[in-house]
Amino acid sequence: TITRAFFCCESTEISYLFFLDLLKKGHGFFTMIGVKGGAQQDKFLGGAWKIPELMAKSLGDNILLNSPVISIEQNDLNVKIFTDNKGFVAKNVIVTTPPPLTLSIDFHPPLPHRKFQLFNQMKMGSVIKVHFAFQNPFWRTQGLNGSVASTNHHLSVVFDQTPNDESIGILVGLIEGNHAIELSKLDKESRKKKLIDDLIYYFGNSAANPIEYIEQDWIKEKWSQGGYAAFMPPNLLSSCRDEISTPTGLIHWAGTETATEWMGYLDGALQSGIRAAQEIIDIQQ
Repeated sequence: TITRAFFCCESTEISYLFFLDLLKKGHGFFTMIGVKGGAQQDKFLGGAWKIPELMAKSLGDNILLNSPVISIEQNDLNVKIFTDNKGFVAKNVIVTTPPPLTLSIDFHPPLPHRKFQLFNQMKMGSVIKVHFAFQNPFWRTQGLNGSVASTNHHLSVVFDQTPNDESIGILVGLIEGNHAIELSKLDKESRKKKLIDDLIYYFGNSAANPIEYIEQDWIKEKWSQGGYAAFMPPNLLSSCRDEISTPTGLIHWAGTETATEWMGYLDGALQSGIRAAQEIIDIQQ
C-alpha cells in the first residue's frame, strides 16, 4: 500500500534502497502521508497552477508552447536547441522532462553512458486521479475524516478535499500501480462505477450519487506517461546515484526526481529548479 501511494507502482518493481532514500528525503513516512502537520496538509488557493500562471505573466511572449524539443547540440561555447521548425542558441539549458521521456530528445554529443542507462531504466508510475463532488461533506456528519488507505480496492487512497466554507463536499482519490493499469483500459463510465462502489464500501450509500466526477489518467498523458514521478528499479540507484542531477557540459537537469529533499513532490520540483538556476548563476559569475 505504501509503495503504491508514494510511487504508483508495485513493491516488486522498485528498489528498496530507492524506497528508503525517498523516505529520508521526505522526512519519514508519517510526515509524507500526514494531513495535520504533514505533506498533505495544505492546498493552493486556485490550484497549483497558480505558480506557472504567475511566472508566465512575468515572462510574457518568451514562453513557447506546443513546440517539443527534438534535439540538443552542445560544444564548448554554447548549446543549440531545436524544435520541428525553430532553433535557439543559449549559453546553458535546463532540461526538466520526466527521466523516461528525456531520451526522446536526440543529444549531440550523446549523453554519457551512465546517464543514458539511468534515464533508460527509470520508469514512470501508473496513476489515475479522480475527484468526486457531493452536495455536502456528509462523511463529516458521520464523524469520519474522509481519509482512506486500502490494500485491495481500486480506489486505494482517498483524502477530504472539501473547501473551507463547506459549500460543497469533495473527495479526491488515487488509483495506483496495477489497479491504475487495469482501470485505464476501461471506458470512463465503467471506471466511474467501480470507483463509486469503492466509495460506498468506505462511506456508505451516501456516496452513491456524486453530483460531479472528474478524472485524470496520467498513464495516457503523452508528455508524462505516468506519475507522480519516475522511480528506480533494483540496482540502479547504487550505480548511478549522482547522475540524476550532475550537469552534462552546458546541460543542467531539474525536475522533482533530481531533488535532494521532497523528491516526488511539488516542493522537490521547486527545489530542483532553484538549484539548477543557481548552478548557471554561479557559472556566469
